[in-house]
Amino acid sequence: MIIHSKFKDYYDIGLRYGVDTTLHWNRQSEIVDSENRLYYNHSLFSLDYDYMKSIYFYKFSIIVCGVKYRGIKCTTNDFSNTYEYFYDFDSLDRFIKGIGKKCYKAFCNTIKTYDNKTLYQVFSNTKNFFYTENNYIRECEQYDTCIIVRTYEGLEINSCLKDYQFYKVWDSFTCYQNIVAFMTNHILIKEKEVNAIPDKYKIKAHGFDKWSFRKQGNMQK
Repeated sequence: MIIHSKFKDYYDIGLRYGVDTTLHWNRQSEIVDSENRLYYNHSLFSLDYDYMKSIYFYKFSIIVCGVKYRGIKCTTNDFSNTYEYFYDFDSLDRFIKGIGKKCYKAFCNTIKTYDNKTLYQVFSNTKNFFYTENNYIRECEQYDTCIIVRTYEGLEINSCLKDYQFYKVWDSFTCYQNIVAFMTNHILIKEKEVNAIPDKYKIKAHGFDKWSFRKQGNMQK
């Protein structure tokens, strides 16, 4: 599969192992549904663990190859505007521990949610925040893509998976293989059928004409 794109993604390394030149994917990011967007007040929790130091937790979801992945993204109040994405609780737990003891203690002890549970107890219940859900093939087929992300501007297709740290879920080679298989079976095969070249143009392209395969009649002078 040949990828036409203005950006590079982490799974593009799979192109080194050979491509099917009959399949083309126009990987251009664009907003396809501006009504279905995130709102700026969707923060889950904020964690104050030291003087003027806080962590903000948000939900996020991304559809890749017909599967919806839901997880948690975090950012700090240092105005760096960078996020860390987590697709399972263990990676989030290691991230909090890596910040320091004060942060991890606050994470385990701070009560900010329902049923008087601590943040640690809430997030460790993976059914609440970390899960995968199948049966999103129809949505991908609707927008002729294998990647859909809900952003502040609306539904975005063909997003850069590297920006969402999806390498934490699939390594580069696995991601490339899965995308090629999905696009071939559900998206590109449809385009190939719709854009099939009529036989009369194929014949002309090879130097033949309408008389090449039939007996010509007597030509009148």
